[in-house]
Amino acid sequence: MAEEAFPGGPGSSPGDYKRATEYLHEITFESGGQYYRGDTIVGLSAAFGELADELRRQYSIGYYPPAGQSGQRRDIKVRVNQPNLVVKARDNYIYSKSSGEGK
Repeated sequence: MAEEAFPGGPGSSPGDYKRATEYLHEITFESGGQYYRGDTIVGLSAAFGELADELRRQYSIGYYPPAGQSGQRRDIKVRVNQPNLVVKARDNYIYSKSSGEGK
């Protein structure tokens, strides 16, 4: 019966693609990441090229939060003091004892 509802299989309808794209954009926004389209061979090749280029030009920083109350929202502000740099970072997180211990 599921085959009748989804002749091309689950995830193959235009509505499914639209929902998936919206979800990927939301994840990208929430995580501070970058969205790359790879829905064609040319697009996939370009996406990998852009990703490799970005990885060559980025830095990663770490943060060890002070102990606190689980469930507490913490704000994050990352600033740079050099021109022409772009910061991609979340603006907050929810503290949990397991994420704050041992770091």
